[in-house]
Amino acid sequence: MTVAQNAVKESLCRRIFDLPDEKIGMVERYVSDLEEYKGKILMPNDFNEPANLPNSITLASEKALAKDWLLPEEDEAWANI
Repeated sequence: MTVAQNAVKESLCRRIFDLPDEKIGMVERYVSDLEEYKGKILMPNDFNEPANLPNSITLASEKALAKDWLLPEEDEAWANI
């Protein structure tokens, strides 16, 4: 690990530590999803082809975000759109 990478990790740890308690579960789910996809960089339209990192991050975060998307409050917020 480089000095710059170590500094980024330390910064992330400080930012996570400062988050409100209700956000910690979201961070944990996101990290778990990233670990699940570790080494598997996937495209949404073809799960067997290599892709770039943003696509795999999107896939990794989908499960964590879906928990919020499926809340009744979300349906209400988008009802008039």
